[in-house]
Amino acid sequence: MADMKMGHWLFNMWVSYPGLYGSWIFYFFTFLWPIVQMALLSGSNQPGYTNAAVQCVMMLLTWLYTGIVHVFGYEKLNRKYLREYGFTPNELPTIAEENQAAEEEAPVEEVIAEVEDAAEELEDEDPVEEAADAADDAFAEDERPAGDADF
Repeated sequence: MADMKMGHWLFNMWVSYPGLYGSWIFYFFTFLWPIVQMALLSGSNQPGYTNAAVQCVMMLLTWLYTGIVHVFGYEKLNRKYLREYGFTPNELPTIAEENQAAEEEAPVEEVIAEVEDAAEELEDEDPVEEAADAADDAFAEDERPAGDADF
């Protein structure tokens, strides 16, 4: 679905609405329940109080982080999809747009040929030999700072 316009629309819609509002509303409960647990315990020396206190801090950080990521990220994502695909999350792409996007994709033979060419180029290179040469160059005698002793 990631290569289809509808897949991009679904992801963008999810981030813009359920992700944004759901992260602030529903993740609040993960922060609220440890507070309720601490309130119901009669003192800080009771079993479970320390666990609830640590959970409260961690869930507060998680709640704030996910909320902030969605607040700052969804507008950027909307701009990206508007710029690259020409749609916003509240405008569902039509079937004609889907078909046109599918027809514009590269033929399978061209993609296979490009992958095979890239694989041949990788086979020609020897990364271990290149790394050894780079290490030899880095530790050459003339590049060693003065005062280093040979061990």
